[in-house]
Amino acid sequence: MASARAFLIDGTAFCYRAFYAVGPLTSPQGRPTNAVFGFAAMLQSLQEKEHPEALGVAFDVGKPTFRHRKFEAYKVQRKPMPEGLVDQLPLIKRLLQVLRIPVFEQEGYEAEDVLATLADQLAQEGAEVLLVTGDKDALQLITERIKVYNPHKEQMILDTSAVQTRYGIHPSQVVDLMALMGDAIDNIPGVPGIGEKTAGRLMQQFGSLEALYQRLDEVDSPACRNSLAASRAQVALCRELAQIHHDVPVRATLEALRPQAPDWTALKQLYRELGFKRLLQGLEHQAPAMPTAHTPLTVQVVDSAPAAAVLLQRLRATAHPVAVMAWPLGEATHNGVAADLLLALSTGAVDAWVVRYSRLPAASREALAQWFGDPTAVKLGHDTKALRRLLQAAGLPLAGVAGDTLLAGYLLNPARTHQSFLDLVDEQLQESLPALGQDASSLFDEAV
Repeated sequence: MASARAFLIDGTAFCYRAFYAVGPLTSPQGRPTNAVFGFAAMLQSLQEKEHPEALGVAFDVGKPTFRHRKFEAYKVQRKPMPEGLVDQLPLIKRLLQVLRIPVFEQEGYEAEDVLATLADQLAQEGAEVLLVTGDKDALQLITERIKVYNPHKEQMILDTSAVQTRYGIHPSQVVDLMALMGDAIDNIPGVPGIGEKTAGRLMQQFGSLEALYQRLDEVDSPACRNSLAASRAQVALCRELAQIHHDVPVRATLEALRPQAPDWTALKQLYRELGFKRLLQGLEHQAPAMPTAHTPLTVQVVDSAPAAAVLLQRLRATAHPVAVMAWPLGEATHNGVAADLLLALSTGAVDAWVVRYSRLPAASREALAQWFGDPTAVKLGHDTKALRRLLQAAGLPLAGVAGDTLLAGYLLNPARTHQSFLDLVDEQLQESLPALGQDASSLFDEAV
């Protein structure tokens, strides 16, 4: 029986990659969201590709760790986390919360220490653990059951043979290797004059730092030998800094990390709040159908004189404003006028009508034009300026407009640059509608 595959993500590294991978992006309220979007997209890609049977995320706490106490200059050269990313961290953790993915962090330790501790616990349960990180420090954690997974590299899964191929050593020797060569990213100094290749050769020759210093006189290069001798105390410190700890006070089990269904309502609310249209649309194929409290709307087709007479009677009798939308159908004529129109009207109660304008007799079209031009018949629309042009081109004057949802959208959210009707429905009513294309004849066909 195959082992369960558990994926443990270095959340801090994931955040940085998401922040720099996605260009400027803001929510409808103007709040930066590029890191949140990138994080959500990468996480979704990982889940769809790998189908993890257990999943967890670890974060740095952002406070000094035991490594800083040992060496004040540890990571001192690193720039502070960009303010735009700092502001998005609460949103990323909120995303993980509604996705019901466990989050782990521990003051005094880094995310990699948390990952190592969790990985050991899951491996002891028999899981195959994949550490999702691009940090080469994590190579020291590779065992028969623990591997490094870097989705951004051609060779995504790194195991013992990959380390052997890359450095010529076993993963258990990576800590000693890094103590010699240092790590510029973490400001671990290493030994002056010794880089990756020399450090690799020394590890292949001697096997460990202890053996190297016991047989220091066997080092061929006098300059290398002298540098090693002068840096012995520094090498010991560098090894302490590079060593990932496995004793963080966190605990997880395979059962606790098994994927759960997200809080669909909260996830949709978050995506709407952040303006993530593409991710929100993707949820429509995943989330179960949500119950609605709305009264079912009866849609009636108007394509004959009797049906038009009933429609006009209802329109003239209603005490409600009538919502009006129109779409051009077919190829435009030589002067740019639509060859046909599809009209949609609703009283806002329980009735709506779909009208294929060209299928009405002349008398019905004339009566409908009189209603459209009546200033006492109150009407609502979206982008009524464009609606007026479209209707007038078909011989339907528009009067009596009392409200425009396009303008209302700007008043509700001036930061939104494009106030589409579908966006407003989704944002204000938490309802998703199908995209309405240039040719909307399918609406009429579906109503029939």
